[in-house]
Amino acid sequence: MSAPPHNAVVNGENLAKNETNTIQQPPNSPNLASCDSFLFGRLKKPLRETCYITPDEIIVKSKMVLMAILQTHYKKCFGDLIKRWHMCAAVRGEYFEGDNIDYDE
Repeated sequence: MSAPPHNAVVNGENLAKNETNTIQQPPNSPNLASCDSFLFGRLKKPLRETCYITPDEIIVKSKMVLMAILQTHYKKCFGDLIKRWHMCAAVRGEYFEGDNIDYDE
């Protein structure tokens, strides 16, 4: 949560009022972009090469595709995100490639 809208005082007050736990994220970290590494590819591929007439058609198809992703795949994605978060913390938010970073869980 490092983008300016996420750091606005009113947002911080709302999160505190609702006792929402947050964690600091490095700004613009590609290592923590699960949507890029997991979700977008799975969503874009089935939507290709189809001409949609209305936005509602895209919404319906997108929901079908997302609902078809197995729960185990989502769980693995979140497990991988936690691992990358630990690695990102170990290198103090710097960019890294691969998974050869030692860290304490």
